[in-house]
Amino acid sequence: MTSVILAGGENNRYPTPKAFIEVDGVPIISRTLDILRKAAGPDVVISTNEPDLYSHLGVPLIGDTVKGAGPMGGIVSVLEATGASELFVAACDMPFIKAEVVQYILDNRDKGGKLATVAMMDGRPHPLLAVYTSSLLGGMRERLATGRRSLTGMIQDMGAKMLKEEELRRIDPEGLSFANVNTPEDYEKIIARASETGA
Repeated sequence: MTSVILAGGENNRYPTPKAFIEVDGVPIISRTLDILRKAAGPDVVISTNEPDLYSHLGVPLIGDTVKGAGPMGGIVSVLEATGASELFVAACDMPFIKAEVVQYILDNRDKGGKLATVAMMDGRPHPLLAVYTSSLLGGMRERLATGRRSLTGMIQDMGAKMLKEEELRRIDPEGLSFANVNTPEDYEKIIARASETGA
């Protein structure tokens, strides 16, 4: 299993690169790298168009072949570059991903023809902590060519195995694995939630 941390966002609403926001003195991206290696294996890459920011982490860096295409563009680029048949995807701005949640998604991924495995949380799919297969490549390229960049839209149109929220909440009752930071206010709220629950 190849894993990718998507770090190609424009970061317009946070004053510093979100991947390097520290939680308990550890940058989010370093924590996520450790978790993915533990749960999914050592084969981890970073999707980024700013290699100078991430070269010190010592993992392969893959730039977008389709510029400005968002997370879908990053996934396409990594599938093309690595030749992976399956790809576990995580965003770079999720500070409290639990290894047990990653493991649950991997253990319950579809092996019978679905093109993706996506978790439900807070009543909606979370496509940035999910498994995608290389069978999606043609469909994703076609969607990008026509300006359809939404991963959620692709999941709805092309089919995915949806993991039930109630099962995931047994592992992560507060759903903190799926919380992401877009603004300093988001950061404060997430840290407060984590403190309340002892995460």
